[in-house]
Amino acid sequence: MTIHADFIKILKEGCSQAFVNELPAEATPTIAFIDGQVKLMKAEYIMSWSIFLQVQFYKTIEKAFASGAHTVVLGFDDYRYVPEAKNMTQIKRNKVVPVMEFDEYQSLPAVLPDNWSSAMRNRNFKVKVIQKVLHEVQKWFTNTQTNNVSWKHRTLVLDFCDTPTAYYNITKSGNSVVKFI
Repeated sequence: MTIHADFIKILKEGCSQAFVNELPAEATPTIAFIDGQVKLMKAEYIMSWSIFLQVQFYKTIEKAFASGAHTVVLGFDDYRYVPEAKNMTQIKRNKVVPVMEFDEYQSLPAVLPDNWSSAMRNRNFKVKVIQKVLHEVQKWFTNTQTNNVSWKHRTLVLDFCDTPTAYYNITKSGNSVVKFI
């Protein structure tokens, strides 16, 4: 579903007190959810995988922890359960921006495609990007947690298909992975 930009403007006009620069202490979250699908859409200036990961994911996760959350969940749509009604929206969008050719056996390119919108309309490409993001975010989080004492008690949950995976530190010697059921 697409939400028109005017919707936020109307919200801000009608309930300006709900929009603040800093959360009051009583509103500090314990768990933050990041919609990974939204973060897959990037700005034009992002032209490499490393910048894409840094700007779209690492910084977003850091901000979520900085808000006070001890657990951050990064979730992506499981395409097995995307409603068929959404296909109508996709068909309409594909008339404007064609779908890039990319099959499930291809590897991601070393650099981001010039026409990111076209590439992201290809489900095979998008799934490979999500898998790359999950792999790189897990490595980044584990390294950050190992090297930064203030991250020792933080938990990251990665959720794409099937069972979400939580990454957290349960001992002084290293990270542990727990599968949720």
